[in-house]
Amino acid sequence: MSLLSRSARSALAVRRAAAVPTQAARFESTDASSSSAAKPAADKKSDKKVPAKQPAKKREVSFEDRELERKLNLKERVRKQSELERTTLRPDQQKSYNAPYAVYPKRNPWDINKLPEFKWDEPSSAGFLRIQQIEEMRSLMSKAELDRPALQAQAEAHPFKLPKGQIRVQRTIDLSDPESPLQQKAVVIAPVSALPLEGADALRRFKVLAGPRWTPGWPGRMELEQAAEGVGAEGYVKISEETYATMRMNRKSASDMLERLVAAANDANSPLPKDVQADPRYMLMRAKKRNGGARDRGLTIEALKRNPHRVGGVKGFPLEWLTPKMQEKALAEQTKQTQKQ
Repeated sequence: MSLLSRSARSALAVRRAAAVPTQAARFESTDASSSSAAKPAADKKSDKKVPAKQPAKKREVSFEDRELERKLNLKERVRKQSELERTTLRPDQQKSYNAPYAVYPKRNPWDINKLPEFKWDEPSSAGFLRIQQIEEMRSLMSKAELDRPALQAQAEAHPFKLPKGQIRVQRTIDLSDPESPLQQKAVVIAPVSALPLEGADALRRFKVLAGPRWTPGWPGRMELEQAAEGVGAEGYVKISEETYATMRMNRKSASDMLERLVAAANDANSPLPKDVQADPRYMLMRAKKRNGGARDRGLTIEALKRNPHRVGGVKGFPLEWLTPKMQEKALAEQTKQTQKQ
């Protein structure tokens, strides 16, 4: 630069000074152009309304895809449940999730084919029952051994004596239904020979008054099998009661009814004749119903063996219930029927 002349150096300085404003002007022109271009865009944006965003269209999923997704979710839930049980339950309490049916919900949880395999790690049901019986017997034997001195002292002070009175057997049937009328029903069954009846006339009157409540044998299917001797020689009487709300009240009512029957049979001034016999037709009908319409051929009662009479079109009506005049008329009609045959 020192070799240049003074005139050359001044010309170079003038050229440099002229070049600087040229770049500034260029920068200013670019800024102005950019601002002028942005302004119309802003005006255009403010004038034109932007449309709302349209919701994205849902992708249509086929039934197979949904079923596959459901199975995958179910498998994931089973896996999480299995992990939770492994961390919180004992090994004997954990379920087996390896079977293929574990992926799907159980429709029948009591299905014997879906039970886990028995590993003989605990007693069976029969084993538990046997253990319970052994425990009960052990507790009774321990109580008897501990209370032996007290029991011996009690036996020496008050020896056991057989009761002189009659033994009453009471059976109770619980239906576990308090609303059922049969739950409160009471039935009294007593042998006629054990009742305080005074003489043969009272015994005959009692059978007539009892009606269908009296049977020669034990009530039920054995009611026609009369015992030759013993307690059931005179048959049994059965009285049932279900009128009242409690079983105790019904039992008291049936017992009172039996006492009234005994008192009426022992009444010497009873209007019933002494020669009146019991009517056995109800037993014939019950035997016919039990045998499907066929009468029982093994009847051992003399009253059922004889050929029943017909009185006024009624078969088996007792002749003893009629007046002497009507008895003669019925016997005459029976004789005519026998001669025709």
